Amino acid sequence: LHPALAVGMSGEPLIREESWAMEDWGERPDHQRLVSRTGGMQVKNKMSRRSMIRSYLWEDLFTTLTDSPWSRILGIGSALYLFLWTSFALLYMIFNNERIPGCKRSEILTFTDAFLLSLDSQTTIGFGNYAIDSDCIPGIFVLVLQCLISVTVDAAFVGLIFAKISRPQTRASTIVFSRFACIKEEEGVRYLCIRVADQRKHKLVEAHARLLMYYVAEGSRESSSADGAGSSTNVDRINISVQELTLESADVFLLLPYIIRHKIDESSPLWEVTLRDLDRQRAEFVILLEGSTASTSQTLQARQSYLPGEIILGHDFEACCEFTEEGGFRIDFDRIHSTRPSIFSAEVE
Repeated sequence: LHPALAVGMSGEPLIREESWAMEDWGERPDHQRLVSRTGGMQVKNKMSRRSMIRSYLWEDLFTTLTDSPWSRILGIGSALYLFLWTSFALLYMIFNNERIPGCKRSEILTFTDAFLLSLDSQTTIGFGNYAIDSDCIPGIFVLVLQCLISVTVDAAFVGLIFAKISRPQTRASTIVFSRFACIKEEEGVRYLCIRVADQRKHKLVEAHARLLMYYVAEGSRESSSADGAGSSTNVDRINISVQELTLESADVFLLLPYIIRHKIDESSPLWEVTLRDLDRQRAEFVILLEGSTASTSQTLQARQSYLPGEIILGHDFEACCEFTEEGGFRIDFDRIHSTRPSIFSAEVE
């Protein structure tokens, strides 16, 4: 924790509580956050197995596959193609029989021959060693069926791989948020400040930000017992409320590092609230930055969250831009997270 965190916050003059120990904050484990420090959402769904299969497989299979890791996608694709080649190879062997009207025994003698015919037909390699007799109507029907299925499967996997490659998630990782949020005072008004910067040369287009505060409302905890395998487990159920904090300017242009600011006044949920109160309510501030990439025009969302123990009172961000010898500007990303003390006008020791 930052040394400046052991400070109270309220709408009244700031009062330092030097008796607060760092361990009093009890730094919250990362798995108890709604949004991780890397921007991942840490919310799991609890539902029956039947509902999960219906929701993830039957109703939205394409999105489920797109969200899957590459190893799973390649594994499913390889298994599906092998299944199709093997299945149609067995059908070709069945119709390679003189007892079927119109079909006569050809040079397909083994399963390997039939598998090569199936592979040549589906991938249109066409080595010319094996072929379906023109008088074998059932064999021709199987060949046409394999061609139709192969076209459908190829189109589905090409679309899936393209959607997986073109997803802008990796682009969102180049958006950098400050490690701490700051509360500074400017002309008698206090602001909650978060700095954000874009590491890429081509900046986001039409970027805009939102700041949400999630917290557990007082008196919303409910305790229940869940029995399973002969044992009883106490489960705490809570109602989580959310409030959107008004920003001075929601539109963001990341040509240079930008400081997103929320004004703390009588209309703000942070008015007359201390960091201890926020920590007791398990508050979490989630900053969302949405914009479009200039190259693909796809919309992306970068996220970051801050706990009460990650908000620094009486600090401001240090300058991180400098002039270059060529007459331009340079951004020092090593100083994006750096802060410096700022003076509050009504401090009480």
